[in-house]
Amino acid sequence: MRSYFDFMNDFNKEEILEGLVSHGMFSEKLPPIFESHSFYEYCKNEMPKFNNTYKESNYIKYESMRHINVPRSFGIPNPMNYYKLCLFISENWELIKMHFKEKTELEVQKVSKIHIRKMKNSKKIFQMNYKNYQTDEFEQIDYLLDSKYLVNVDISTCFPSIYTHSIPWALVGKSSAKIDRNPNFWFNQLDFYTRGINNGETHGILIGPHASNILSEIVLVSVDSELVEKGWKYTRNVDDYSCYVNSYEESQNFLSDITNSLKKYNLILNHKKTAISKLPLCSTERWIRELNMSPLGRDSYISYKTLKLSIDLALDLLQSNHENAAILNYLIKIIDQKELSKNAEKYYVRNILHLSILYPYLIPLIDKYIFEKLKVKKEVIKNYSNIVFKEGQKSNNKEMMCFSIYFSIKYEFEVEDLTFESIYETNHCILYLLGFMYSKSVIKNNEDIKLYKKLAKELKKNKEDFEENWIFIYEVLTFGLLNSDWKILKQNNISFLKNFST
Repeated sequence: MRSYFDFMNDFNKEEILEGLVSHGMFSEKLPPIFESHSFYEYCKNEMPKFNNTYKESNYIKYESMRHINVPRSFGIPNPMNYYKLCLFISENWELIKMHFKEKTELEVQKVSKIHIRKMKNSKKIFQMNYKNYQTDEFEQIDYLLDSKYLVNVDISTCFPSIYTHSIPWALVGKSSAKIDRNPNFWFNQLDFYTRGINNGETHGILIGPHASNILSEIVLVSVDSELVEKGWKYTRNVDDYSCYVNSYEESQNFLSDITNSLKKYNLILNHKKTAISKLPLCSTERWIRELNMSPLGRDSYISYKTLKLSIDLALDLLQSNHENAAILNYLIKIIDQKELSKNAEKYYVRNILHLSILYPYLIPLIDKYIFEKLKVKKEVIKNYSNIVFKEGQKSNNKEMMCFSIYFSIKYEFEVEDLTFESIYETNHCILYLLGFMYSKSVIKNNEDIKLYKKLAKELKKNKEDFEENWIFIYEVLTFGLLNSDWKILKQNNISFLKNFST
């Protein structure tokens, strides 16, 4: 069985830098219009210093709906400061690896299940929903042999709660870090560059950029080290813990130990999600089993009747599982592997598009699994996107509006209620950019294009406005209107947009 360190040791510093910058700057939750490969290539070949006068910077905010119909906030960092952070991690990769080795070498079974690793046919180094059953799933079976209870806990708002000074605490020990405050020490520099992409704040690391996953692991494997040393048998999915114990008293002791270990790094448990369950428990969610055992899970060819019954089953399961939209996500992934009859296909498209409006968590899946897969007609996509845009306006769901415009740009149609004024009033960077792209490539409205450029010039005047809208301003303005490193990037034709021309 591969150890945690084995996975870390798969990477050299060049692969870490490329993975973090070229494939890990933009969250997968964003509309898929962004890329940072050209930026990475420029940095690699030109070795830019980005050192006019180093200043921390704010970041772009973006919210994406979770499966429980609650939004999660993501961040898009200033690219220069993000590159500096990633370059520092890369240059000190051997030291960071040694930290991972030291903190995980007592683990008989690998505790952390979601971490950086080599991906097949990809230079990306992190994927949130990645699972390898050979290396991750079977280890938990051994924990069951002498266990009678399962304790499930997670860290309350983990990434936003991580104290950047706790990164040096984890790397060299809290006492040593408090004594060795010299800013030239490498562990203090890592703290410095981490704060650099979050406006200099000591509380919180950004959700989205893959560098944050390395930073969080630096802290959390230190917590693991303490718990493993005390003999606890558990697994961790980022900040979700599942501990196997022999008695209810032991479960209370685990909760006490993990609370104390987290407290050393200024982290706390989410007590609302703490659960102690008596074993045995099913290893798979009941709704997963029911869908897999239905004809939908068994048959490769799906008729209209089977599909209708399967969607009804999924909706029943949804109602009995606290409106957990992950059930519908799973349904879509199963159907993606099937062949549908013509009538089944029509019924499926209509129903999933309807359900995605009720459960916006599904909208980012629609293009890949519905429009592209089933070759949906442009008129259907247009009608759907118009409804999504209106619903997004009504509910103030900016993500819905973003994807509606993304669909309109990709499939080239107009959105009925989309005007410059409707975008301007959202005060949302990604909507500004998509609105500009829409005006330029879809409706070719020169008056609106001028308004977007005027908006970009206005936002550029204020430092805070610029930092929270940098990608819109950068992509819209010419290099003559940009300053410093931004101007140099623009002169070198670096863009952060993929497959679209502005």
